[in-house]
Amino acid sequence: FRGNSLAFVAGSTALQSYWQDDQFSQAIRAKGAVVESRLRALVARYPQHFDEVRGLGMIWGLQSPIKGFCGRVSRHAFERGLLAETAGATDQVIKFLAPLTITDSELATGLERLDAAVAAAVAEQPEEVLA
Repeated sequence: FRGNSLAFVAGSTALQSYWQDDQFSQAIRAKGAVVESRLRALVARYPQHFDEVRGLGMIWGLQSPIKGFCGRVSRHAFERGLLAETAGATDQVIKFLAPLTITDSELATGLERLDAAVAAAVAEQPEEVLA
């Protein structure tokens, strides 16, 4: 099987454009630290709703022990213009997957929308803890 020629050209161009020096990598690390900080703050604010935060760079997840909670967060996020998928065997993780090229302003807006979505999901009842 052959690879997709357009994907190879796009990948090569991205490597030449974004990784000419270490600035892009440093920006990703800095933005990832912002995401981690904000997600850890959510866990601290809602310790009964989240039991773990994990990730690296711009790929993060919040795990909930409450059945259906992450689905509710995802729905509220969508209503606010933010796509936030769930993951895990029982959809117990809400994923935060921002593009590497996101601006600081866009990232802040996305995190604010996620925060609002979590608050809205917390306000809903009932809550069944996963076994």
